[in-house]
Amino acid sequence: MTIAIGQFDIAKVIFTPARFTYLYAIDMELVPTQKTAALAGIWAAFGFVPVEHWMDQSHMSTLHHNVLMLFMMLAFLFVPALYLVIGRDNRFSRTWLMDPEERARYWIVCKRMLCWLLGAALFGTIWSRILNFFW
Repeated sequence: MTIAIGQFDIAKVIFTPARFTYLYAIDMELVPTQKTAALAGIWAAFGFVPVEHWMDQSHMSTLHHNVLMLFMMLAFLFVPALYLVIGRDNRFSRTWLMDPEERARYWIVCKRMLCWLLGAALFGTIWSRILNFFW
C-alpha cells in the first residue's frame, strides 16, 4: 500500500532504507529577507510574552521552568532566527573583516538582525499591553 502526496510517495519515505535521500529531496527555499526577519521577531514576541505572563502567575519547579524555556527558545527563537534571519547559506570565516564580499554579506545579516529585534520589540510591547488588559 502506498500513499502518494504530490510527487512524493509517503510509503517510500517511511519504509525504504534510503529514506533520508527522499527527505533531503524536499528542499524548502527560505530566503531570509528583512520582512522574514521582522516576522521572526513578531513570532518570538507572540510566543514569549504570554508564556512569561503565565509563568509569573504559576508556581512550578525549576526543572519544569527550565525545560519549558528550552522548548520556547527552540520554537520561538533559535529555529526562526536560523532560517528567517541569518539563513543557512551564510558562512563567515574568521577573517570576514578583510574580505569586502564577506563584509557586505555580514552587513546584510546585521540589518536583518536589527529588523528582527525591532519587530520583536514593537510587537512585544503592543502584545504585552493587550494581554495585560485582558489578563
